[in-house]
Amino acid sequence: MKVAISGGFRDLKDAIDQFDLDAAERLIVENATAVAADYNVYGYEGDEVLICETDGEFYEIQASHCSCNDLSGQKLIRVNKAYITDLRAGHLQPELQAAVRELWPATDTE
Repeated sequence: MKVAISGGFRDLKDAIDQFDLDAAERLIVENATAVAADYNVYGYEGDEVLICETDGEFYEIQASHCSCNDLSGQKLIRVNKAYITDLRAGHLQPELQAAVRELWPATDTE
């Protein structure tokens, strides 16, 4: 498994544990061939994103919180390859953008 972790996550386990994933969602992430995750904290607020590829399918989960609310009820959603390409276009924090480009490089057909 290729893994790119940035921001406030210590490692992949920490990233997975921060989200309220059910057992099926957790298996998708744990069985991924590639995972990119980023956690940014701004004072008492933060935002998190995790993107993974499992069995040729792409998934993403995004969340945010403030000091009075933990992450909860977030769902892992399936996204298409074009969405990942759009992420590479610059809609992410610089560290995660670089990780996404490295994990899922553009191909001649995109």
